[in-house]
Order: sequence, then structure tokens, then C-alpha cells
Amino acid sequence: MNIGITGGSGFIGQYFIERLEKLSDCDNLKIIDIAKPVFSGNFSFIHGDIRDKSKIEDFCKGLDCVIHLAAAHHDFGITDEEYFDVNQKGTQILLEAMTNHGIDKLIFYSTVAVYGTKNLPANENTPPEPESPYGLSKLAAEKIILEWTNGQHTRKGIIIRPTVVIGARNLANMYFLIDQIYKNRYLFHFGKGTNIKSIAYVKNLVDFSLFLLFERISQIKQHVIFNYVDYPQLSFRDTVSIIHEEMGKPEPRLRIPLGLALSISKIFDMVIMFTGKNLPISSARLRKTASQTQFETIRIPDLQYQPGWNIVQGLREMVKWYLETKK
Repeated sequence: MNIGITGGSGFIGQYFIERLEKLSDCDNLKIIDIAKPVFSGNFSFIHGDIRDKSKIEDFCKGLDCVIHLAAAHHDFGITDEEYFDVNQKGTQILLEAMTNHGIDKLIFYSTVAVYGTKNLPANENTPPEPESPYGLSKLAAEKIILEWTNGQHTRKGIIIRPTVVIGARNLANMYFLIDQIYKNRYLFHFGKGTNIKSIAYVKNLVDFSLFLLFERISQIKQHVIFNYVDYPQLSFRDTVSIIHEEMGKPEPRLRIPLGLALSISKIFDMVIMFTGKNLPISSARLRKTASQTQFETIRIPDLQYQPGWNIVQGLREMVKWYLETKK
């Protein structure tokens, strides 16, 4: 199978490439990204934006399947218009090129942000109620994909809604938490910390995606949606404890109410407002950390798929990688 990956230079894309290069089922591998890959491998690379029709047409030549990872997704510095331009319009351009080249298999990485925060814990049967431009734009892209698969009975569309993805080489929110603990800046617990924060280990997520592609896609009728979350589900306090333990650091004994912590964080909000810098501490990030963001999957168990790692192992592996980069 000839496989193309949009956004292949990124964190998750690199894991796909490392895995696919070891599989005999993958004959050729092609990626497109606005960033050049910082890693080497047996793949061809197109330097381009998914909104560039000529580049996407070139990318789709000779492919049998596309894994669509490219997205505007950062919490900072992206306008509402850009979310929709990249996530919705970019997906439309990709699907048009896939149609032109007779590609009938797609794996699309959406997000649990399509559920919003009102009806948690959410599973695949929970009606989407996105509240952010990111979630809204991803749901808009999903709708385009469903229309595309309905347009021809041979088309297969797999939509995966991952929770927060962690693992070595990831520099997002979990990295910030690990970094703060390592630098002795996590000085106190705030709130009770019992809120569940659903997360996914990148190696499990990639393996599950390829399991669907190579072993289950023939059973899929046009399209299917999966949440992806790893178990056991961890509370924020559990996560903090595991990181401290893996680093050999004692946890702070002090715990302060969430309201007081939010008051302190307003100092950082002012710095962000005046400097434009994306600091690791802010009231918005604190509220996000303290919120309950629990998701479930009711469809994956029916597939008899078993992940290779539990989430505690994945978190410990990420901490080990972080420590190795500091040596």
C-alpha cells in the first residue's frame, strides 16, 4: 500500500513514519508539511501547505491511502479564521485531490474538543457541542469527510478523536508540567486534584490507527468514528505523583485552594498581555488543568484491540526522555 501523511513532519507524524517503515504492508511513504522534517527515513517529502491545491495534487499522485494529521491546533497565536481555513478548507482541498486520483481510504485525526465541556465524560454516542474554534473547525472537517464517503460506496473514512496525546518528543502541555516539576517550580498542589485528565500514549494511538488500516478497514462501511483514550484514567494528582516519582523528587506538601491559585496566576496573565509571550503559567492554563476532561471509548473494546502499553508506562517513558534531553 502506498501511504501519504499530511503533517508528517510533526510529533505524531514521526511516530507513524517510524512504524510504517518497519511494516511490509507499506510499499511507499510520502509526506507533506509546511515544516521540513528534522528526522531522516525512507520517505519522499513535499514541502507545502495543505491549502495549496497544486502541492496537494502532487502529493496525492500514486497513493492508496491518506493519513490526515495536518491541522491548526495550538492554543496561542491562531485566529478563528485560520482554524477554519486550515482544518475545514484544507480538508476539502485534500478530499478533492483524493477524488481526482481515485484514493478511497482516509484516516482523519479529529479531536475530543468536538464534544465541548458540557456533557463529560463523553463517548462516541455523545452529541458534539464544540465550544472552541478548534473544536468547531474540526467538526466541520468531519462533516465534509462524511459527505465524501457517502458520495461513493467504495470510500472508507476513519475518524479518530484522540484525547491529549503524550510521549517522547512532545512539547505541549504535558511537557510544560514535566518541565515545571523538574525545575522545582511546582511549589504547591492547587485544588483537590481529583479531576480526571484523559490522555493517550502516542505509540498506542499510532498502532491503533494502523490496526484499523491494515486489519479492520474491510469491515468498515463507508465511515466510522472512534474516540481514543488510554487506560487507566489518571487524575491530575495521579499524574503529578507519577512524574515526581519517576524523577526521584518529593512532592510538595502545601496545597492551596484553586481560587487563590487563580489569583496568583493573574500576575502571569498581565505579563502575557504586555509581552505577547506564551508563558507556561496563566489563569486559562490553570483552569484547563483543574477542569475535568474525561472521555471514554465504547467502540474500541468491540474490536478486540489491545494496546501495547498502559498510560502509566507511557507517562514514565516521556519523563525518562525528558530527563535524557537534560543530561
